[in-house]
Amino acid sequence: RSLLLHWKLLLTTAFAGLLIGATIASLRPTLYEASSTILLGNATAPGSGPTSRALLANHSLAARMLTEVGLDQPPASWTPHRFVAEALQIEEVAGTALVRVKVRLPDPVKAAEAARVLSREAVDLNRQIAAEQSSAAGVELSRHLSESSKRLETAEQALLAYRNEAQMDVLRTDADAKLEERGTLLKLMIDIATEKARLAAAEQEIQKQDRVLPAARAVRSEDALRRAAKGAQSEQSTVSGMPDPDALDLSQPLINPVYQTLAYQISTSRTLLAGLERQRSELAARKVGDKQFSELNELNRRELQLARLEGSYNLAKSVHDDLSLRFEQSRHASVITMVQLQLVDQAVPPDRPLSKKRVQSAALGLVAGLLAGIAIATAWGMIRGSSRSAVA
Repeated sequence: RSLLLHWKLLLTTAFAGLLIGATIASLRPTLYEASSTILLGNATAPGSGPTSRALLANHSLAARMLTEVGLDQPPASWTPHRFVAEALQIEEVAGTALVRVKVRLPDPVKAAEAARVLSREAVDLNRQIAAEQSSAAGVELSRHLSESSKRLETAEQALLAYRNEAQMDVLRTDADAKLEERGTLLKLMIDIATEKARLAAAEQEIQKQDRVLPAARAVRSEDALRRAAKGAQSEQSTVSGMPDPDALDLSQPLINPVYQTLAYQISTSRTLLAGLERQRSELAARKVGDKQFSELNELNRRELQLARLEGSYNLAKSVHDDLSLRFEQSRHASVITMVQLQLVDQAVPPDRPLSKKRVQSAALGLVAGLLAGIAIATAWGMIRGSSRSAVA
């Protein structure tokens, strides 16, 4: 009811808003927009979008651009902060790796020149940052790589010198030979004890045996021996004038074969025992039977020192290889991690200004005026209703 009663008010406020919106749009300054297009060479890198916007919306670049184009002079007198906030717009093209640098100024030529200079300065700054980052990382890694190379060379020389001095193969061969001789000594002592027991048994047995055994003669050999004995006695008596009872021995002794074998065995056993004891004395002189071998102690010490030197060499080599790989990777790190900006479209002066959007402004003023009229009419109706209620 209030709206119907105050329809003239609504028409008045709506028309006033329409006029105000159209007037404001008409009073806006005429602006020209020029844009340059930049390609993000590494758009998949993390934070490529914010990085590109930060490089392009750079106050230092804006200050250099304003000085070069002359926008910092009257009558424009742009400042870097004002230019970035009011005249510059960074827009990412959806679905692509392109970024548009838009500059809005009253002069179309100045706008195009500002967009070109700003885009070029941003690309140059990006290249400079990538080069400095790569160079700084390369210099630091080069210093560490040089130190690592010296440590590796020192460790290698120390390891080689100790290997030549230690003669591990010779010492290990000597230790193995001594251990083998220790086993030989044990077997030799067993052989000596065995041979002594055999010799003692043979000496005891030979004492039980007779050296000569009696033997029976043949029947006819007695006559032959007597005739030979008579003939020998005759000759002896002729020579000396008296018979010699020992001229012919009529006995027939027989050497005991057991005694003879035992005697041979005793002689052989004594000879063998003398050789075995000589070997034992030689091994004892070399201290083969000691509980600790100096060769083994020295071998263990040298093996421990060799293992320590080899560990130092392996560690130095591992660090050197890792630094070499990092140094090679640092040469391409800027390409991998940095956003690469490439200017693909230079800004040209626009041939028409931006729209002042008079229709949109007038429509917005109309709606605003109409809403204001509705609010006034509603408030007026509520005030009048309250007054009538108070009077009644």
